Amino acid sequence: MGLTAGTSLLRGRYELATPPIAAAGDATYSRGWSEDGARLLVKAWPYDGDEPDHVQRALWDAELRTLYKVGSTPGASEALVVLKDAGLDHEAHCFVMVLEAPGYESLGDAVADRAAHPWLANRDSRDRRDIWTALARTAAGLSLLHDQQILHRNVGVDALLFDSDEGAESVRLGGFEWSVRLGQPLEADPPEGWASPPGRDEGEASVWRPDDDWFGFGMLCARLLIDVESYAGNDPLTRHRRVLRAIATATRSLTELERSLLGRLIASDPLERIVRPHDILGAIRDIVRLLSAPPTEREDVRPYTLVVNPKSTSLTDHLLKQGLREHLELTGSETYNPTDVRHTGGSLRLHASRPRRRGPLCRSQAGLCNHGRTPLGPAGRTEQGPQ
Repeated sequence: MGLTAGTSLLRGRYELATPPIAAAGDATYSRGWSEDGARLLVKAWPYDGDEPDHVQRALWDAELRTLYKVGSTPGASEALVVLKDAGLDHEAHCFVMVLEAPGYESLGDAVADRAAHPWLANRDSRDRRDIWTALARTAAGLSLLHDQQILHRNVGVDALLFDSDEGAESVRLGGFEWSVRLGQPLEADPPEGWASPPGRDEGEASVWRPDDDWFGFGMLCARLLIDVESYAGNDPLTRHRRVLRAIATATRSLTELERSLLGRLIASDPLERIVRPHDILGAIRDIVRLLSAPPTEREDVRPYTLVVNPKSTSLTDHLLKQGLREHLELTGSETYNPTDVRHTGGSLRLHASRPRRRGPLCRSQAGLCNHGRTPLGPAGRTEQGPQ
């Protein structure tokens, strides 16, 4: 029989509340109710005949063992849509999975109507903090899947479910449950979309890897934090380039920490992408900590490189007014010599000891020294400012 709103499944334990909607492969999903009135998500996969064939049944049993194991892992319910119940419904001729999460609204629908969701529409630090907190849970869930040898293969806004009344706190990662395995061959690539790294059809990169899931996670982050939805119709390579450009130019809407992580998640060179869960979660924690601080306390306090042109006469004049001669203990006709290591070292120490204006980029009054924030980048590279 066909599934419709009101259909009872698994011997009457669950009832569909909405008509089925097509999902990956030949699966469908519906919102439903349990016997005790709990809201749930019901996914179903039809099979032909009175019984599924032996291969399908073996796959089903194997997948259930994995998903129950995932769901019982500590922290799973805080990050993932988890499996509550499952079985074969012989009357409806389908495999049935009953999934549980705080909410069952698609984040993809919310992104298409941001104005109805203030935490997505506003881009102030508090809302971005909430988004990054939700993304931290998503990253933790993706890491948990990888630990269980499960590849998601389509990390994106449509894989995230939430409750509109609870907002970002309710976001959970779904979309990994069996649809990839049963609806299509395991070797088949998911449809080309936001989660697809450019160039995957070239050589060995055609095999989907955990690194590719992390690329999809990076594109998910960018879509939630920057206005890039207009790039949806582009081919993967063009879309990737445009998103990278949007990240690099979002200097007014994102902090340097945010832009750095986004750029590293989807870097042009796959070897430069950040793919270790520990590193990704650590970077997100740093971002959340920064965005949680009052604006007056958000000065970048990471190590930085002092870049000075010791031959600049304007800088020398400025430092002489600050007491350079006395600092270097120059006597009589002795003058400052920019080629003398003792003199240049002393001028640097004097300059570093002077009070400076607060801010991400601070210049001396002479305008010739960038001493304020040329930080050591997240990967340890020195990002030097102008000399």
